[in-house]
Amino acid sequence: MAFAVVLDTCVLYPANLTDSLLRVAEAQLYVPQWSNGILAEFSRNLLERGIKEGSVGRLLAAMATAFPEADVTGYEQLIGSMTCHEKDRHVLAAVVRAKASSLVTFNVKDFPQKASTISTSKSSTPTTSCSTCSTLPLESLSEPCECR
Repeated sequence: MAFAVVLDTCVLYPANLTDSLLRVAEAQLYVPQWSNGILAEFSRNLLERGIKEGSVGRLLAAMATAFPEADVTGYEQLIGSMTCHEKDRHVLAAVVRAKASSLVTFNVKDFPQKASTISTSKSSTPTTSCSTCSTLPLESLSEPCECR
């Protein structure tokens, strides 16, 4: 069984990175996870950058359809007990609730080991995370992710 990985908003925003991360997930090398809080932040960022609301809605719906197991629920009551930066507590709470193996983020500094001791997860950048997939059969990634 593939391991669960929470994708932070900052790695969902660049379209090419999102596509790459979700292609790897489609190849069943990991199970992508995100929360309503992460998706709300993602949606706000897209809208602020001029992406049309309808396009954002279709993207989120396609992601939900392609990865129905990705939605982390029941994390809200954990937010207050997280000790990382206040704006990132919802992300760490989702990691803990999902019992994720890893959090992929560009903001590793915002998730210090001390704050993450409540979880057995580790934080890593997309580059570090993808290096663990070095034996990935590239033919499995030849088609765009269906949610794009």
